[in-house]
Amino acid sequence: VYDLKNAPIQGMKELNSINKKTLMLFQSYYPEIIYKNIVVNAPFWFYTSQVLFSRFMSQRNKSKFIFARPQRVTPILLKFIAPEHLPAEYGGLRRNNDQDFTPDDKVLEHKVRANSVSRIELPVHETGVTIMWDITVVGWDVSYKEEFIPDDEGSYTVLLQNQNIVGESTRNSFYINEPGRILLTIENGNFKRKKMYYRSKTRVTVPMFILLS
Repeated sequence: VYDLKNAPIQGMKELNSINKKTLMLFQSYYPEIIYKNIVVNAPFWFYTSQVLFSRFMSQRNKSKFIFARPQRVTPILLKFIAPEHLPAEYGGLRRNNDQDFTPDDKVLEHKVRANSVSRIELPVHETGVTIMWDITVVGWDVSYKEEFIPDDEGSYTVLLQNQNIVGESTRNSFYINEPGRILLTIENGNFKRKKMYYRSKTRVTVPMFILLS
């Protein structure tokens, strides 16, 4: 994957030249090694140069080049990279030096229909733990709300987040001092359905006020 966002023109020209030489080498001697060559956030002139260069490529190798414009980066990358391995800045769930989640933590998929509201419940029956959750919606541009709803009807619902989100994946956590559930609400006001990926886990936590007492 090549990300050419904010890359200087001189640097991209050098990359383009190296890429051509490398591809010609692999095309001639190692045609099976390259699976896909994905270029994201490329400037217009780069596309033009690739059209000219593609005349010297076999049809098989042409199909190995994929160009993703900014609004299509996440859906295209998710076709080849699992969300737990795709960096958050590209719409995935992976973060550098992540101390909360690992690639082994199960990621679930949920489809949000067009012009509809979807709700995901994360029940927590054990107290004295912190629940963490990670969520990304492909393309975002949705209204998103997080709440903690206690099982005890006499307790108050806690609003954790309520906003319109159009960017990267989001992560949050909440300390559980009584049984209940985290409710994630996604309102999709678009004419196209959205695909959502999420995961959650709990860990035993000692409250700060106990540590300080």
